[in-house]
Amino acid sequence: MNITLTGIVEVFFHLPHAVAIYDSKDLNIAFVNAQMLEIWNRKDNLVGRNFGDVFPEHVRQGFDALLRNVWLSGTTYTAKETPANILIDGELKTHYFDFEYRALQDNQGKTIAVLHTATEVSDRMLAWKTVLEREASEAAINEELRASNEELHSTMEELGETVQKLENSYDQIESSENQLRQIIQNASLGLGVIDVKTQNIQYANRHFLKLIHADEQAIGKRFIDVLSREKSELLSKLISKIVTNKEHFVRSEVETYFADDPNTYYHNVAYQPIFDKSGAVDCVLIAATEVTAQREAKAALELSYNQLRLAKISGGLGTFHLDVANDKLVWDERCKELFGVPVMKEVSYSSDFVNGLHPEDKTRVLSAIELAYEEGKSSGNFDIFYRTIGAMDSVIRHVHATGKVYFDSASRPINFIGTVRDRSAEVKMIEDLQNRDEQLQLVNEELATTNEELMAINEEYQVTNEMLLSSQYTTQNLIESLKVANDQIVENEERLNQAITSAKIGTWRLDVRSSKVHWDNRTKELYGFSLLDVVEFEHVLQHMHPSDRPRVEKAITRALSPELKEDYDITFRIIHENREEPTWIHAKGKAYFSEHDEPIYFSGIVLDITQAVAIKDKTDAFHKIVAQKERKLQLVLDSAKVGTYTFDLDTNEIQFNNHSQLLFGFTDNGKPKKSETLENVLGKYIPLLKNGIHEAINSGILYDESFQILNTKSGDTKWLRFVGNSAGYTDPSMFYGLIIDITAQKVDEKRKTDFLGIASHELRSPLTALTGYLQILQHKSASLSTDRIAAIVKSAEHQTYRMRTLIDGFLNISHIEDGNLRLNRTKFNMYGVLEELYGTFCDTIRSHKFVLDISNKSLEVFADREKVEQVIINFVNNAVKYTPSNTKVTLAADTDETALTIRVSDEGPGISDENQTRLFDKFFRIHGANSPLISGFGIGLYISREIMGLHGGEIGVSSTIGQGASFWISLPLTPID
Repeated sequence: MNITLTGIVEVFFHLPHAVAIYDSKDLNIAFVNAQMLEIWNRKDNLVGRNFGDVFPEHVRQGFDALLRNVWLSGTTYTAKETPANILIDGELKTHYFDFEYRALQDNQGKTIAVLHTATEVSDRMLAWKTVLEREASEAAINEELRASNEELHSTMEELGETVQKLENSYDQIESSENQLRQIIQNASLGLGVIDVKTQNIQYANRHFLKLIHADEQAIGKRFIDVLSREKSELLSKLISKIVTNKEHFVRSEVETYFADDPNTYYHNVAYQPIFDKSGAVDCVLIAATEVTAQREAKAALELSYNQLRLAKISGGLGTFHLDVANDKLVWDERCKELFGVPVMKEVSYSSDFVNGLHPEDKTRVLSAIELAYEEGKSSGNFDIFYRTIGAMDSVIRHVHATGKVYFDSASRPINFIGTVRDRSAEVKMIEDLQNRDEQLQLVNEELATTNEELMAINEEYQVTNEMLLSSQYTTQNLIESLKVANDQIVENEERLNQAITSAKIGTWRLDVRSSKVHWDNRTKELYGFSLLDVVEFEHVLQHMHPSDRPRVEKAITRALSPELKEDYDITFRIIHENREEPTWIHAKGKAYFSEHDEPIYFSGIVLDITQAVAIKDKTDAFHKIVAQKERKLQLVLDSAKVGTYTFDLDTNEIQFNNHSQLLFGFTDNGKPKKSETLENVLGKYIPLLKNGIHEAINSGILYDESFQILNTKSGDTKWLRFVGNSAGYTDPSMFYGLIIDITAQKVDEKRKTDFLGIASHELRSPLTALTGYLQILQHKSASLSTDRIAAIVKSAEHQTYRMRTLIDGFLNISHIEDGNLRLNRTKFNMYGVLEELYGTFCDTIRSHKFVLDISNKSLEVFADREKVEQVIINFVNNAVKYTPSNTKVTLAADTDETALTIRVSDEGPGISDENQTRLFDKFFRIHGANSPLISGFGIGLYISREIMGLHGGEIGVSSTIGQGASFWISLPLTPID
């Protein structure tokens, strides 16, 4: 079944119950049908108006509050036979209704609308009342029959009037439908309906067509023929998901564009399934609401919040939030610090705030809070000075708290929010001033007493004179003290004023798109601009010191980079025309990005740190000298890749530098004990290590030993050389030394020993066979036939060939390592070489089958023929040695525009990926359960690789376990010098 917008509207208009829909928390009336208008006794158009504005009488009856609670809580409210006073002809009349307020929510549980359905049951209530009355007066029914007939006649008349009203209502509904259709067609909300079976666009208003860059011709067409491929695929997936899940789906802040508008807009797009009678999704209603302004407001709000947070941190303010209704208190870290409460502790009003008040201030503070809770007396304002006692440190702090209480519609307090500032330093200064005033008062009192005594003891002139002199001296001292105290008071007053105005933190904001910088007056002052200047971003950089400008530009670039998004935190100098010395500035800030990671705003604060930089420069200069000396010494050790160690005989503790820890396999920053080190040493060397260290300590001689160390974590072993000596008389408890990794040296020594053993064994085998053949010819030549002698000679020649091959391999290795391996290049046809080798292999090797697979017989190359043959023969010999008998070995060749490629493929067990990576290394042999034990040195493929390298060619292998191996070389057709 296809449903149109008109069909949807018809469904709403013809529901058996009265229906209204509110689409905002302010209860905006988005839809109302004729039945609801009749209940409300209204004939005018109420769509787009708020419920409370239209029906103030319903607000007084509490219906507005019920609707708002349903919107906020998402809980359905249902009532039966509820009285409501309806304004009819200017008079409130009571009617009875069954009604329901149901919240409609999206997938995230957010309310998007409230559905209001109602049925008037006044007649039913009247009927029940009539039944009760009739049951009570059953005896009088006959007497009232006449009156009932009259009522029936009146009811028939009312029925006729009702029929007439219904006809009038139908006309009104038709008119309302036309109005609603016009409203929907011209609405800023994009609406479209997609048939899920045909994928046709059944309906689309103008805003929806504008969004999909189409006109009215798109209606009735499939959306895949109207939209781009990318958008069509996305919409198909969304519709399939909705059909499957039968659930509402919303995409938030979708970036949109209009064909005739270069600006970027954002829409919230809702996809609502509409079902047929069987419960299947018949079509999908798409509603797109523009949220560009809300999105920008959200970004601006986030920016303001961060600026406020930075200002709060700079001013040292603490914040609090008390949920009065639920008695839940929240403090930030600064507020907890002022009450001496641990940062991670969850606080409460009674246990932390009330108990944290000074006993002498508690009653006054609580009274002030109670007064703030009375909206009529205080308007919710709170401003008070009091003391706190730290819960952990018991420190008394003086604080200044300001706040605001917020009330509900019934003037009940619901939230209490404010700030707390530490004023202990100010109070301490005031107390000091008061103490000095008291001391001055005491001095004045003593001076008055002295004057009285001077008058009473007039006859003791000499004594009085001396006392007078003493008093004058004391008075002079007191005057001087008073002057000092007065100067201190003036100075303290100045400091207090400076402290009040010292938080001269400037704020700034860069609009990235327009390159406009918005500064407050303090920032302009620090940069040397006048208060009326409009500053461009380029002008900001021009006022910076030239040496600092690249660093600042880099920091700004990294802060605006979507990949990095680094915080902007940097110090630099500002050059002023009227000052000799620059001003040092400390700037902090953060960039804010769009949904597509494009920087929008860049804001922060600046602070004058010139004096602090001067002090720091002096300190850094001293530390720099010390650090340079330490760094030079460390660089010498690190560049030599030498580890160092220190052994304390008193604590039995060894300290290692970073390279030593890497050599031993330590990964943490701990200080391993001596025993921990010895656990890594193979058992047979432990006694030697102990004895050697103690002997060196006791005798003061140089300690120099090499040991094989085992890393217990990885299982790897390495050879380390320990060199050390005791500190001697300067510090007899310390032993210092170096650690050198000689693993490579030991590996080379072992490799040479192994090579000599293998070479001796390999040379001995053909030499022994050759000696045997010669002895047979010497002692039995007279009795042997000519064929037998020829066979023995041929076998002897084969053994000499083996020896020559081994010796040639050793010589090639020597030439390669000395750099003396040379090529003798000539131009020849590779097909003839391969054909000749193929015939030789077929004649001499009976254990395998050989195949020559070459379609192009013109394979001209410029190369060293003998060495290329050596490589191919090595490939074939390996294939024969490592594959089962009676299997196939294939020689193939082909060319392209640049190179000739030759392949030797077998049907052997294959080579693992791990072995393939090392196959062309010198002396490497494949060992394993699936690899036969075959004699050889592991130098053939290594020599082949070097030969191909001299030709400027390539060599390689491709293999899969169980599917054989294919060795190949590639020779360039153009010679490379």
